[in-house]
Amino acid sequence: MIVIFIGVFLAWGIRSVQVTALNESREIVLSIYVVALMFIINPLGTYFLKKLTPILIINGTGLFTSNTVILSLAFVPKIIALLRNPHNVNTSVMQQSISGRSLKQKTDKSATVDILNSKLKKLDLVKKSYKRLCLVLQDE
Repeated sequence: MIVIFIGVFLAWGIRSVQVTALNESREIVLSIYVVALMFIINPLGTYFLKKLTPILIINGTGLFTSNTVILSLAFVPKIIALLRNPHNVNTSVMQQSISGRSLKQKTDKSATVDILNSKLKKLDLVKKSYKRLCLVLQDE
């Protein structure tokens, strides 16, 4: 149960990450659903079955299945991206595979906004250093 809460916390925390290659909240949410489903199925199977062998079969199969699904959700999209383009492995290729959409869909307007934001940050740094320099020269 603690694992589910940690997963929910992680999914909530990274849902608004600006770096799209790191935003895997969809995969985390699907993993949480799988864990919750197994959290319900395994105790029910244990409760209703009285013989030890079927209980062990249900619990073992549930554990194996949930782990396989969770690991597949995490790594299969990355492996597919690697197989599609083995010579140019970078985060944009990985993200394109994970999200199912091309990064070229980013509009020119949003790219321009990103460029302007980075220039504003640089300008702000220059402004701060200029103020410090003026204060030092004023003190002399």
